[in-house]
Amino acid sequence: MDTKRLRQRVLDLAIHGKLVPQNPQDEPASELLKRIAEEKERLVKEGKIKKSKKKDNEDIEEVPFEVPQGWVWCRLEDICTIKGGKRIPVGYTFSDSITNHIYIRVSDMKRGTICLDDLHYISDEVYEKIKQYYITKDDIYMTIVGATIGKCGLIPNELDHQNLSENAARIIPHILQKEYLLHCLTANFCQEQFIGKLHHVGVQKMALSRFVTTLIPLPPLAEQHRIVSEVEKYFSLIDILEESENDLQQSIQKAKSKILDLAIKGKLVEKTGEWEEKKLGDICNYGKCITVNVEDIAPDSWVLELEDIEKDTARIQNRISRQEREIKGTRHSFKKGDVLYSKLRTYLNKVLVAKEDGFCTTEIIPIKPNECITAEYLCHVMRSKYFVDYTVQCGYGVKMPRLSTTDAKKAIIPLPPLAEQNQIVTKIEELFTQLDNIAEALK
Repeated sequence: MDTKRLRQRVLDLAIHGKLVPQNPQDEPASELLKRIAEEKERLVKEGKIKKSKKKDNEDIEEVPFEVPQGWVWCRLEDICTIKGGKRIPVGYTFSDSITNHIYIRVSDMKRGTICLDDLHYISDEVYEKIKQYYITKDDIYMTIVGATIGKCGLIPNELDHQNLSENAARIIPHILQKEYLLHCLTANFCQEQFIGKLHHVGVQKMALSRFVTTLIPLPPLAEQHRIVSEVEKYFSLIDILEESENDLQQSIQKAKSKILDLAIKGKLVEKTGEWEEKKLGDICNYGKCITVNVEDIAPDSWVLELEDIEKDTARIQNRISRQEREIKGTRHSFKKGDVLYSKLRTYLNKVLVAKEDGFCTTEIIPIKPNECITAEYLCHVMRSKYFVDYTVQCGYGVKMPRLSTTDAKKAIIPLPPLAEQNQIVTKIEELFTQLDNIAEALK
């Protein structure tokens, strides 16, 4: 079931005024707009926000669709204040210790909120330089750079007044029901507007001056509350559908783990010869990486980051070129056929065989196997529970555990003859395909 499409259908009905009935007794949105304008004028006089560059009484010449009586069309800048985040100083490395200052990155922005399990911290010195670029629990964030442009969400209470990446914007609603605004910005209607406002030269980016002109269908404040309540009701039902799918995915993942376990124990296909046990460092070039400066990477080259790889499945979720990413520093070079292994938080199981040449974060180790082992077989071994358990035991660092090169090279790899490795890989892929087909059929 396409639950994403279901959510968009609910949002589409909501912003067209078709999700809840209108109440003639509600204060019309035109009056709400007047109160918002007065509020913004007061904040300008107090020096808390800057005056909008928009001309007074600048009408919207053509509305995208008709809205119910009592609603009005407006621009985002009419009802909000928009502020940008701030880049940390060039060359700065995030603090290894937990400080009082969190730096919210785009990669932390997931599922309509900020994920708290991989936060990065900045020192007091850096904080003093960028402390005015913060976001509060009453705001909405939105990404404005790269492949994730338009991703919106709410700020958890724990991150109130924390620093915001320059790749996101801070949306400060005035008087509005902020959840209604979030739903509106998340709807395809607004998302399509964002795409039309992008700079398409080099890295995709949405200038705040364009962002603020986004058209918003605004209902009366009382109706905003009713809409949010109804949307949450529908979304709760959709969550139940998604949970059922998640249970299925977990069962399939357990089955795949069992298949890998049988494979590396020699129980998946008939044995064709004697098996050996070899250290990983003796059968590949683990740790001998080619490091390249970002500025030396061709603009159209593939640059793989950890966030592009789905955990457990290791599927590539985003294929992004260097010109589409704002990155600095160095990356590892890899070739088609290399095993790409994430040494960071190895329990996420991000291991795959590269299908083309590219460059990757230095948290990923490109591995070229020796003649005694195939890349596909090695990849399956490194994704098995046996290998993951070893790496978790050896990992160092509490917040962001990593596998050291020394410990990785000591890992014992069960090694069947090459012909049997190929048979094992073929059988694994056959069984995995059957499981994936079952999951797809039950959606």
